Amino acid sequence: MSKRKTYKTIKQAAEDLLMEVSYVDVYGRNVGLTYKAILKKLHAVFPEGSKNWPGYRTSLRSLQMVAYALNGSDQMMPVRRRSVKVLARDYARALLTQVDPNAVIEGDGYSGKTISRKVKQKFPEYPSLSTEQLTGLSLHLWKQKLQVPPRPLD
Repeated sequence: MSKRKTYKTIKQAAEDLLMEVSYVDVYGRNVGLTYKAILKKLHAVFPEGSKNWPGYRTSLRSLQMVAYALNGSDQMMPVRRRSVKVLARDYARALLTQVDPNAVIEGDGYSGKTISRKVKQKFPEYPSLSTEQLTGLSLHLWKQKLQVPPRPLD
């Protein structure tokens, strides 16, 4: 959540967080934050709950109801993955298709260590990716005929 933005209600903050894009996957879809991450942020901003309902803290069910209402509106919500494992691998695939702006050779992709570090930063509960896992993910992208830039060896 933005530090500059203040919210009067939990619902208003939840709507903003549900629309927030975490990253763009290899197919160009916007991927949103997980419900668990949104609930953590909401509880950090509203530790005492709602002003109208003191002690009331948003539950997963109420957050899903806000998402359901937003889905019915004309706004395009980002897709939401349920599993951290799927999210982490999806994010790693997205990084495999990107070119590293700080690469020694122009046009090279991120190194395996960099990808593993970025995935660990975004998803701390997911174990570090091994070289074999990254090779498998890049092979999956290659089979789908997606462009994967060459990666420097670790």
